[in-house]
Amino acid sequence: MWGKKTSSEFTLVFPVAGEGSRFGGVFKPLQPIGDITFIGKAYEPFEKFSSSVKEVVCICTEAQNKQHDVVKELTSCIPHDNVRVIVIKEATSGPLKTVQEGIKEGDLKGPVVICDCDHSIDVSPLISSLDSNADVWIPTWKITEDEHHNWSKVMHSPKGIHMICEKEHVASESYSVDGIIGCLWFRDVESLLGVEGDYLSDALKEFVSQRKTMGIVPINTAFFFGTPEMYENCVNQFRKQCTVFCDIDGTLVQHTNHSDCDLDKVKMCAGVQKLSRWKSRGHRIILTTSRNEKYREETEKFLYYLGVRFDEIVMGLPAGPRVLINDRKPSKKFTKSAQAMEISRNQGIEHLSLSDMIQSNDLEVLKTFKGNSFATAYLVSGNPPFVRKHIVKNDTNQIHCEKLRRQAEDLGRLDCYSPGITPKVYNIHENEYELYYDMEYLDGYTLLDELGSKDIDVVLEQMQQDIYSITKQVEGVDWLKTFIKNKLYAKFDKYREDQTLAWLIDSDEVTINGTKYTGLKKTLENLDLRLVKPSFLTPVHGDFTLENIFLKDKDVKLIDMDGGDYLDAPELDLGKMCQSVMSNYKEWRDRFDVISDVNDDKKTITCIEDYFSYCESDVDETLSKWRDILKDNKEGVALKGIFYMATYFIRFVPFRMNVSRYHGIFALVMAIVWISKIKKYNNYV
Repeated sequence: MWGKKTSSEFTLVFPVAGEGSRFGGVFKPLQPIGDITFIGKAYEPFEKFSSSVKEVVCICTEAQNKQHDVVKELTSCIPHDNVRVIVIKEATSGPLKTVQEGIKEGDLKGPVVICDCDHSIDVSPLISSLDSNADVWIPTWKITEDEHHNWSKVMHSPKGIHMICEKEHVASESYSVDGIIGCLWFRDVESLLGVEGDYLSDALKEFVSQRKTMGIVPINTAFFFGTPEMYENCVNQFRKQCTVFCDIDGTLVQHTNHSDCDLDKVKMCAGVQKLSRWKSRGHRIILTTSRNEKYREETEKFLYYLGVRFDEIVMGLPAGPRVLINDRKPSKKFTKSAQAMEISRNQGIEHLSLSDMIQSNDLEVLKTFKGNSFATAYLVSGNPPFVRKHIVKNDTNQIHCEKLRRQAEDLGRLDCYSPGITPKVYNIHENEYELYYDMEYLDGYTLLDELGSKDIDVVLEQMQQDIYSITKQVEGVDWLKTFIKNKLYAKFDKYREDQTLAWLIDSDEVTINGTKYTGLKKTLENLDLRLVKPSFLTPVHGDFTLENIFLKDKDVKLIDMDGGDYLDAPELDLGKMCQSVMSNYKEWRDRFDVISDVNDDKKTITCIEDYFSYCESDVDETLSKWRDILKDNKEGVALKGIFYMATYFIRFVPFRMNVSRYHGIFALVMAIVWISKIKKYNNYV
């Protein structure tokens, strides 16, 4: 990057002989921060001024060099042509003493910048000041009174420096108080030899008393990592830094037919100063342009004089669209790694903001909720924390994406029918990479499967009053035939690709734990549909398990809807509830021993049978409210519950297959066994 050049060369000195006690006695310069070392990060801002850095000198002890191979390691990790390590005999009482030993041992002379290795600052203001006649330049940082105890400080006014203070609290109405950054420039390093004390601040105090010419240089961009706490804060700051790719013509300066660097002709677009603000906050600014490479120097000068601050320019780009491709970091699940901002020509960038990108960096996953859903639910940090239902898109999960969109829609739909029955939905977002919605975190609510039948009645009473009260009469047998054709038979062709599933569907006879059953298709064909037909349609939840229902002081909250149609059979919700209370799905879904043997030749299966029956009295008490909802008797409710529960077993075979092949087979086994319980009632009507 083109900028103001200085004729003042200097030696860059890093005194690294300290013990690193704050980090447990490690050799701090070689500690990693991201993919770079502490000292590499400290040197980084000097790299673009390497022509002014005559030599990089590091001062360490013999013990450090022996233990960490300092000469070799520091020489290799500092990207300068002239790096030298001065090895002194032993540790000193402080940085000033270390520098004094280094001066004598290494014969250091002339101007120096003495820099700590536990910070990285924008040194441009310091380098730009070096052509003056000052003896010392002190970079400073704005600090609050609460931070005084962590900093050496300089008291100053427009008339000059008044006092150097240590880490005590200082207050003055007559002087400004700023923190001293450990990156000091001295015109003559040998002037430090006669100074008493352990710290470079002692030398500054001495020079103030000697009335040497000293100036301060305010620094606006810096990262400090000298303590473990600072290190963590610094890493978080780095994570919030963006790389901004910004076009020049039509974006920063008004577009003309020919690229022009004539200051008298060019007009700036609105918001150019934003680039400087973003850069001062540590964001990297890379300008892009189709201007020819041969115009680089004049373009850089032109932009500099216009006040446009940047890190790099990429020139000679094609005039067509610019595509940014980047991967999503697993550690920052919800931080976008690539984002485009398009503007109208000559509109400028005044209205643009990086806040959304930066805000997403602050989101932390506090908890991942356990579930068997097609999407993953996370508890995410926020004020207050919220739940994010999230799916990463790929070529195979389009149907799941559609379900998630519909789920967010259904939350709002049911809330319209019964205000407050669902968590509040805050946000729905979709891009090429992901789809998610954010909703209220139900803190203090209890899952219904942890409560009793009376609590189930509370839920069903509200559903009956607000949801199931919206009805449309239907010819139940016709509706059921269509349902079986579209929701069950349509899946069989895919299931038949598995040998075991094929004979479970198509065989006239199968054997499960020594008991003979009719194959699934024939069982369905022989079923008297009048026994399980619906008499009306209504809005439904669609995944009405006890795990999707929350309760707090009779306040009902429903989550994770999976409604197929806007109006559907309420028996579908009954079937899902039976999945919880009849088959105890929550228990067998996670078992690894569901099937012990499959013989495809003999068409036999050996499996657990713990979930083939239920306690009629317990289930009747739990489902008693359904008699009022469906206007049916105890026996009718039980039969419908069994049938529609079994249809879900059939429908979620592919999902169980993702757990294991045996789980997929067991789901179909459960459907066969449970539907067979209805056979004895086939002539009931």
